[in-house]
Amino acid sequence: MSSINNDNPQLEKIIKKGFLYKKSRYLGVWKRRYIVLTQNYIFAYVDDHPNSECTMNLTVADSFGPKHLQLENENEYGFSFSNEGVVYCFKTNQREEKNAWFDSLRETLSY
Repeated sequence: MSSINNDNPQLEKIIKKGFLYKKSRYLGVWKRRYIVLTQNYIFAYVDDHPNSECTMNLTVADSFGPKHLQLENENEYGFSFSNEGVVYCFKTNQREEKNAWFDSLRETLSY
């Protein structure tokens, strides 16, 4: 997969970026990931180093819409979205940060 530092046109318009905890789909453990949200993609990287490994690359517009985005009931700082039957769970350490990510995703998915 790509790295943060490549000349990828998908990264031209970054809407939001920062660290979140992402729940592993297979082991169910929370891992700290650097998330980059653009108008068309959501990327997850191992860290924010320019050559960091990309661990998730989802197309926003073609894959899911606002109806697939929800706040997590069991985690006051969490939210999730589904994409083609797969649920992606994220959480932060602060309610304000969770709300900022949720709002950014909701706005992006509304286009």
